Amino acid sequence: MSVKGFKSSFLSNLIKPQKLLRQFGISAFVMIIGGMAATGAWLTNQIHDGIMQHTTLSTAVFMERYIQPLILELRSGDHLSKLAIANLNDMGKHGLIKQHVVAMKVWRPDGTVVFSTDNALIGQKFELEDALLSAVNGEYGTEYGNLTAAENEFERTFNKKLIEIYVPMVEDTTGRVFAVSEFYVDADDLPVDLNKRYFESWFVVAAVTLAMLFPLYLIVRRGDKTITAQEAAIENRMAELSNLLAENRELNAHVEQANRMSADVNERFLNRLGADLHDGPLQKLAVAVLWLDSLTAKKVGAVRQSKRVGENIQLIRSTINEVLKEVRHIATGLVLPELAKRSLTETLQLVVDAHQMRTRTSVELVCQNVPELFSATLNNTIYRFVQEGLSNAFRHAQGRGQKVKTAIDNDILTVEVEDSGEGFTIGDVPSLPLHLGLSGIQHRITAIGGTFEIETSHGNGTRLRAKIPLASFPDLVEPSTPAGATS
Repeated sequence: MSVKGFKSSFLSNLIKPQKLLRQFGISAFVMIIGGMAATGAWLTNQIHDGIMQHTTLSTAVFMERYIQPLILELRSGDHLSKLAIANLNDMGKHGLIKQHVVAMKVWRPDGTVVFSTDNALIGQKFELEDALLSAVNGEYGTEYGNLTAAENEFERTFNKKLIEIYVPMVEDTTGRVFAVSEFYVDADDLPVDLNKRYFESWFVVAAVTLAMLFPLYLIVRRGDKTITAQEAAIENRMAELSNLLAENRELNAHVEQANRMSADVNERFLNRLGADLHDGPLQKLAVAVLWLDSLTAKKVGAVRQSKRVGENIQLIRSTINEVLKEVRHIATGLVLPELAKRSLTETLQLVVDAHQMRTRTSVELVCQNVPELFSATLNNTIYRFVQEGLSNAFRHAQGRGQKVKTAIDNDILTVEVEDSGEGFTIGDVPSLPLHLGLSGIQHRITAIGGTFEIETSHGNGTRLRAKIPLASFPDLVEPSTPAGATS
């Protein structure tokens, strides 16, 4: 893998969503390690400064006690006597001073060396800098391992880590600094001591941090397990809901298919009923009329035929003829013409023509951007809807302003049947299911997934509207050539 690819993979794994425990581990590692480093560095600096300060103070107090009495003559003079120099040399060769102090110097406030373990420096004058300048101003000064100045040539020969301690010599009465004592303390053991203290401080910080981290880890671990279990439960529930949704869609499809099949079965039933009416009662009534005609002819020639019997026979014949007419009308309405091979526009034209011929009224047909759709179920539904709508328009509006309009928008077929009659208020009409015609067409439309609406009011006519999704008809065939018609 290339370096670029490795970096990309690493960053992707770093920023992608992680589990709570892993996020806690990464965050805790970064923050705790950073906190430990900062705390350890601060403690290290404090330990170093504390050791240096302790060393400075203890050495300064000790040396001030023994050195200051030997250099009091500098309060009034510019140099030390030979006796004082000899005493200082002797002091550096005995006791605790010899064990810890490897060299000494005594400075005048102007930077002149009045005593040095290296006697060659006595009488030389150097520039006041850093710790020496602080001591001249009355403060203790300390430097560690800084032996680069010209006056440290002798001390560099020891090849040791040395601590330079500058102690101001102050007059008791006036508080004036009349000299500065400088001591070079052996610090070879200091790094070992510092490292030991550093290790101890880091160990304590790490132990305390881990002691605080462990309970938090247990809490986060329990929370992570709970969240993981809940996520798994939610995923399972989502999978179950998805399965239920898929089953629900499948059931809806089965219901729609069953509704379409019901409509087809109902249509076949009506066709059979119409045929049975035609072939059964109609035929028998026709035979009865023929018998009555024959009976009337025989009875007319009979002398004893009463006038009243003739009138009754005539009344029976008239009634039977009316029944025949009515039954023929019902049978004709029940039996649909062959619509399976007709397009939607042809079906609309067919039902409009049939209504105009039966009622001797005019109907305006408007088809807007309607292609030549072929579907037996759709044609049957639309035929019955328009047939019932026009029958109501003729019955209640005397055929005034009859109009059939159809259009397709976003695969939704809209068919409207309207008239310009008196209209009515829907609230004044009993429940829709009691009106078999409207209830029937409403059932037909909703059975195929469509919607049925009635718009009407007194004086504004009536409009029946059906909206049918074309996706509900798997048998729908749509040629590439659209057709529209207006009549």
